[in-house]
Amino acid sequence: MTGIHDNHNHLVANGDPLSMLRAAEARGLAGFSFAEHVFHLDEPRVASRYLGTRWDGELEGPPIGVGQYLSEIAASAEAVPAVAVGAGLELEHWPDDPRVREVQEAFVAAHAGDWDIILGSVHCLTGDHSIFDPSIPLSSAEAWDDYFERLGDAVERGGFDVVTHPVRLAVSRPDVPGDLAQRLDRLAELAAAADVALEVNGSDVRVYPELVQLLCESIARAGTPVSLGSDAHRPHSVGAVLEGADLLRGAGVRHAVAFERRSRRDYLL
Repeated sequence: MTGIHDNHNHLVANGDPLSMLRAAEARGLAGFSFAEHVFHLDEPRVASRYLGTRWDGELEGPPIGVGQYLSEIAASAEAVPAVAVGAGLELEHWPDDPRVREVQEAFVAAHAGDWDIILGSVHCLTGDHSIFDPSIPLSSAEAWDDYFERLGDAVERGGFDVVTHPVRLAVSRPDVPGDLAQRLDRLAELAAAADVALEVNGSDVRVYPELVQLLCESIARAGTPVSLGSDAHRPHSVGAVLEGADLLRGAGVRHAVAFERRSRRDYLL
């Protein structure tokens, strides 16, 4: 058992939560949370036109209802008692459309007793351009400026437990700004002041570990709460964040966070 709590994983793409939990058990994880994209659940998709357009049927899905989502998590948790299983959501931070926040907050509140963790993610930049799209009509400097402005806003005003993958824009904009370390320092300081965790994401560790290393160093300097998440959509990616734990330890970070019913606690890395 590693003692690590893996706070960011998905259900809809794989469609088999039990296989995800079996993989978590095999990797020695102490805790494992499903935090499905809010736009993969039927109810918020219906309530928000914006969220209803976020789903890619070739990569994910089909969308499911919240009742099915929660019941599948509960059933799989009973089958794998060695792993502490959490139910959560990955929300969109899209302040450009106030209706998105309104719908998301109402959905979270309607099932308030069911959630262990609420993640907040910046997936789109000004003009509704995906951070994964290398053809967005913004220069790299403009894209990184916009991204960090949105991350800061998510930390200070999003109402999230964790703000996810703070270096993910490198997928489409690998020419990172020369002052990236300083920008990450400022973001980590904002998060520490707001008492919001930043995420070390397993997908990012796999693709650009050198950027995650900078993030870990910023987290260490600021004393920011840190959440580990593999961002696994299928069993083979479960536990991807374990290398992120090594990067945190190397930076001098001694604790990460786990969640239960949105109450946060520290555990020793």
